[in-house]
Amino acid sequence: NVMVHVTSADKYRWKIILNEIEKSLIMAESKGETFKLRLVTNAKGMGLVKHSKNNPFSKRLQKLIAKHPNFTVKVCKQTLKRIESRSKHKFKIIPGAQTIPSALGEVIEKRKKGWIYIKL
Repeated sequence: NVMVHVTSADKYRWKIILNEIEKSLIMAESKGETFKLRLVTNAKGMGLVKHSKNNPFSKRLQKLIAKHPNFTVKVCKQTLKRIESRSKHKFKIIPGAQTIPSALGEVIEKRKKGWIYIKL
């Protein structure tokens, strides 16, 4: 099981990691292997999961979620609340993404369970 933790606002790096995620999922499926791959966002990585017509990553993530049942996207609720309180607007996340109480808590929990951890 693999967790990719996105805290960066670097769109070039987002593109690279999504390419790698998609390749990994396709390769595993072609070999009949199953594993869980989780993308967790917080901090500056929240733009990746923002639901917007102007966000090309939004549609791509939604397609990956729909196509690969072993791929999940988790969004830090603490960061969502911070963004919304500063901007006074609701921050819409992509359909299919789920909120978690804390990105750090998720990382700690999954690392304890032996998940591979990659931070971007």
